[in-house]
Amino acid sequence: MNSRSQKYIVFFLLLCATILFPSAAADNSPSANQYPSVDNALTYIRQTENAGKDVSTLIARFNEALNFLQQADRSNFDTCGSYASCMNQANSILSSIGDESILLQDQSERVSTLKAIIEPVSYSTLVAFATAFAAIFGYKTWKSRRLDTLLGMEIIERQE
Repeated sequence: MNSRSQKYIVFFLLLCATILFPSAAADNSPSANQYPSVDNALTYIRQTENAGKDVSTLIARFNEALNFLQQADRSNFDTCGSYASCMNQANSILSSIGDESILLQDQSERVSTLKAIIEPVSYSTLVAFATAFAAIFGYKTWKSRRLDTLLGMEIIERQE
């Protein structure tokens, strides 16, 4: 084998190795397996979104927690003083996301329960008003026709 074919073989092997075995350092984001609280926060955010609530503030706080985790992983402390400080801030944010998510879900359930009560009551009130209006209108119309019939009668004398 000449040196040129050896270079191609080495290049091909390196290419295969980088594709098949990606470096763990290439992933700059904290994984859910490494931090279970991240996975829990994501689950809470999805549940809140499925409940129909606005999750933009939760997502912003989640991103802030991820920033703290990345600072701790990289030992690049921009907004926190140490590894422990970054981790504490991230964990407190992630746990507060869970608490706020539960509150938003409860609020969504209360709103849907309130709607379930208010809608039938409002419809029944509307139907009762329409029925009463129709009954009064029908009675007045019937009464006026009966009066017109009475006033339009001719008095005929009976002959015996």
